[in-house]
Amino acid sequence: MPRLFSNGRYVTATIALVCAMGGTSYAAVSVTGQNIKNGTVKSIDIANNSVASADIKNGSLLKADFKAGQLPAGAKGADGAPGAKGDKGDPGIPGTAAAKGDKGDKGDPGSKGDKGDKGDAGTPGTPGPGAKWALVKADGTVLRQSGGITVQAFGSGYYVDFNSSLTNSGLIATAAYLSGDTDPRANPVVEICGAPTVEHVACAVAGTNDNEHVFVRTGNQAGAAEAHAFYITALAS
Repeated sequence: MPRLFSNGRYVTATIALVCAMGGTSYAAVSVTGQNIKNGTVKSIDIANNSVASADIKNGSLLKADFKAGQLPAGAKGADGAPGAKGDKGDPGIPGTAAAKGDKGDKGDPGSKGDKGDKGDAGTPGTPGPGAKWALVKADGTVLRQSGGITVQAFGSGYYVDFNSSLTNSGLIATAAYLSGDTDPRANPVVEICGAPTVEHVACAVAGTNDNEHVFVRTGNQAGAAEAHAFYITALAS
């Protein structure tokens, strides 16, 4: 049995010598893979450009056997299936508030709205200080008034106390027709108490001769004194 050589260069030299002595057919038959120790043949033992495609087993080379960039990129593969929906992300950090914008132009007036329903009647207000009035029955009872007025009946005359000065006030007295008191009559006569001034008369009943009282006299159609209902109004200037 031939001796196995561990040195690759020595093996190569021996093969060359044998080929020179006995021809190439002897070398091809005599030197096989069994005569070479695994792992002993190195790159330096192989001549440049001496390994052809026919010497390489189809499908035996890997990507790692080629330098980077020597192999062309393959065609783009088909798109993969969509991945599963990811988890909801955390809320982002609040942004900084933007600067206040300029005031916009005034808009056009809107259409006129429908007319609203009529409101409820308000409560009658208190008469102002410029007018005080009373409705007095024939017996001197005050039926209606603006407030603060009292009356004393004296025959066919009446002393009306307005409880405020009537100086520079206008007085109006008119006949009032009430149930049971509808006979024709003359207009009442009225004057402010508090003589001796020219525009005032002297009122005889105690406590009435001042400018807060007025005297009213009613009469029949002929003008004779007769008790009848009347309205009395004082108008401040």
